[in-house]
Amino acid sequence: MRALAFLGASGLLGFFAYGVSKDEALRGWLLQNPPSVATWKHALSASGFRETRDLLFRQRAARSLPATMDADGTVWLAEDMMWIAISGAAGGDFVLLLTRCRTDAEAKKIRLDQAKWENVGTGWEAFDRVLGRAAKNPLAAAQKTPAQKGRFHDPREIRY
Repeated sequence: MRALAFLGASGLLGFFAYGVSKDEALRGWLLQNPPSVATWKHALSASGFRETRDLLFRQRAARSLPATMDADGTVWLAEDMMWIAISGAAGGDFVLLLTRCRTDAEAKKIRLDQAKWENVGTGWEAFDRVLGRAAKNPLAAAQKTPAQKGRFHDPREIRY
């Protein structure tokens, strides 16, 4: 009878340990393998975001962000959903700065020094949050480039 009790208890403990170790392994992999820059660009381009490499915009964004950046790969989202900043090394420059502004002239009109930034998190968790918010935001449809005049444009069409 004791042998059966020990066998049942060891089976339950083994099942529990397997679940815990699987969750920890998955969490560790997600933290060590964040989304690449190309993944961010491609996924958010459908919502009207584009990368800006302009030094002036990068400096303005750096000044408007909170002074402390938590970790490498922290994602910051502007409250108006016009800017996304992904930090590099802690306290360092950005890996990626994305904007919904179609042109540089349009971006100059935005006052980044008054922007309210939200820390969305890091890695794939932040990626999912940002994609969800970008999909729900009505600016996504308004920021897409207009179709050429004289040609029919199907709104379901995907252009690369």
